Amino acid sequence: MEPQIVTAFHPALGRMVPIKEAENGLACGCICTLCGQALIAVQGMPAWHYRHYEASACPGGSMTALHNRAIGMLLAQDTFSVGAERISYRDPTVREKVGHFIPDITAISGGEKLLLEVRVTHACEATKIAYYREMRYASLEFDLSYLPYDIDDEMLYEELITNGENKRWLYQPEATSPAPVSTIAIAWEKIGMLALAVGAILWFACRKPYRGKQR
Repeated sequence: MEPQIVTAFHPALGRMVPIKEAENGLACGCICTLCGQALIAVQGMPAWHYRHYEASACPGGSMTALHNRAIGMLLAQDTFSVGAERISYRDPTVREKVGHFIPDITAISGGEKLLLEVRVTHACEATKIAYYREMRYASLEFDLSYLPYDIDDEMLYEELITNGENKRWLYQPEATSPAPVSTIAIAWEKIGMLALAVGAILWFACRKPYRGKQR
């Protein structure tokens, strides 16, 4: 059986809402993180779930379910790995319009805007990537297309947050971070030792030998 949507984003609350906590029907106030359309909470037999309020071209089902779970996990975290680097972020929001485009998540990292895209089937479109690069928005794509739709939460966390090899920069600002303090300290220590050595050599070279009082 294809996984149903059991958690959805509530714009007014700014968080994901499990179906068990939602109001029934359209009163749930939730939207699809994949297409942005309204969802309704279906709280009846055989199982409670969300579905699109109106007919939609959105794939829905398993694709939306995995996408929603990934979005919810990113909203609840504040760091993730990219390669060997650990990225910190804050104030994540869902489907906030940026120009003519809507990234999956907009956050702040290092005082700058950070845009996150979650790939379940289709990669981020070329026009969106071109815009991010033109505007120099730090932006990343999480590739979850290889994961089974029914992956458990523990494995999803491992792939989404811990694994640094399934993400790509759509646009990465040039690194301008200062050298680590430890590196600077070592450099100054070497410079200081060299200066002392040169000073000692010059002092001995310029010093006249003492021959005692002339008679």
